[in-house]
Amino acid sequence: MDMERKPKVAKVQPTTDMDIDTGKTANEQDKILVNGHQTEDEQTSETSVSKNDQEKKNVKASEMTSADYYFDSYAHFGIHEEMLKDEVRTMTYRNSMYHNKHLFRDKIVLDVGCGTGILSMFAARAGAKHVYAIEMSSIVDYTKTIIKDNKLDSVITLIKGKVEDVQLPVDKVDIIISEWMGYCLFYESMLDTVLFARDKWLAEDGLLFPDKACLYICAIEDRQYKEEKIFWWDRVYGFDMSSVRKVAIQEPLVDVVEPKQVVTNSCLLKVSLNTDVVQPMFTHIYL
Repeated sequence: MDMERKPKVAKVQPTTDMDIDTGKTANEQDKILVNGHQTEDEQTSETSVSKNDQEKKNVKASEMTSADYYFDSYAHFGIHEEMLKDEVRTMTYRNSMYHNKHLFRDKIVLDVGCGTGILSMFAARAGAKHVYAIEMSSIVDYTKTIIKDNKLDSVITLIKGKVEDVQLPVDKVDIIISEWMGYCLFYESMLDTVLFARDKWLAEDGLLFPDKACLYICAIEDRQYKEEKIFWWDRVYGFDMSSVRKVAIQEPLVDVVEPKQVVTNSCLLKVSLNTDVVQPMFTHIYL
């Protein structure tokens, strides 16, 4: 199973070495800092900025602009459409719950990163007593309507925010469900967040869905591909951008390779979410 993940966007914060245009004259700027303390003028300005940042965080999905979507990529419907149309993955999650209703019956379930709420609704239909669904993106505004339209709002409680910051109305949950996998299993994944939720809320005899994962790894060699994707950065329109190459070579790329490009046998990594163990198991299978 694989999830579509958007790259994170890093915002550069100005440092003391950067020139910042405050829109004030030199005299006005001198008045702001007195003996190392902020004046009322600057404090008011900071309060205003903080309020604006908070308002941006609380913007409703229906009121979002392109700028809001840029920093809240999971509010895009396209991402969720692509995940929901991945029938192999979605049906596997559904079957794991519907075929194990005896495990979900009358249980308290936590959905980490619920998105459109599909896993929460599966859990509710499987007989969960209550489902707490956490989602930090603005898609949650539509998730609320989806859950209500399916008459499951009495069973599912939506909580908007980061898992690391929110508080649940209960001390412990019986089951944690989550679509945490990213490219190459770990890239851009929510595994750390799921483990945080496990350590904080999962009951001693609780269950994780999924609780195990496997990843096969092998090496390839493709000089032409490296020239096009990696070494291309050495000279871009006459400029040296080789510093980007060091980062580009570390990022996973999703692509198809020819069997003849595989130069090693494979290694199987087994991951257990119950024990935090990543176990390498070398095989003798040549691909």
